[in-house]
Amino acid sequence: MDIQFSMKIRLIIFDLWSTLIYTGYPEAIHNIAMILGFPDDTSFWNFCDNEWLCTKESAGEFFSRVCSFRHLSKDTLNRVLELWNESQKRVRMYSDVIPFLEMLSETYKLVIVSNTSCDEAEHAIKSFGLDKYFDDIILSCDVGIVKPNPKIFQIALDRFNVKASEALLIGDDLKKDIIPARSIGLNAILLDRKGKYPEYEGNDWYVKSLKEIEIGRFC
Repeated sequence: MDIQFSMKIRLIIFDLWSTLIYTGYPEAIHNIAMILGFPDDTSFWNFCDNEWLCTKESAGEFFSRVCSFRHLSKDTLNRVLELWNESQKRVRMYSDVIPFLEMLSETYKLVIVSNTSCDEAEHAIKSFGLDKYFDDIILSCDVGIVKPNPKIFQIALDRFNVKASEALLIGDDLKKDIIPARSIGLNAILLDRKGKYPEYEGNDWYVKSLKEIEIGRFC
């Protein structure tokens, strides 16, 4: 199903992780969650959002703090860091990203809005040359606000002096991207690369690839 943007769209906001970039070692994150005592990966990431990704802490500082608080051994910390570093080495960019951004950047203002640590995001963005396509990059670690708080999207709107109705969000998470974006009037497309939300397939705001989003030529 092709989705066409209307002429009113001036700003396109992208999530980063699992939207533009992914890690090829999800087992590492699962193992970290288990080692640290979280019941599942979602609980681990929610904890990271609230306790880490809104701060300037490095991965080493964060995991050291968590292991200390939970009275875990130095060996446990070293294992967690080993897994984390291995997962970061396997970070990759989806193949449909660059062609899509090249097409968009000629017509629209583009911005990344991401829940992320600064070190990992900046390394990934620069490694894959994404920075040259984006007019701004808004990271939770820089602004101290994490999704699903819609204030982080409002920052993007304010910086470009754009109304919510003139902006489009593309993200992979229903609760952290789509719902909060829509709550302030943003247009939103759910990019379900991993098939997490099959119940929404067939809706005009649901896609499995950036290739399904047809931009068209606007003068």
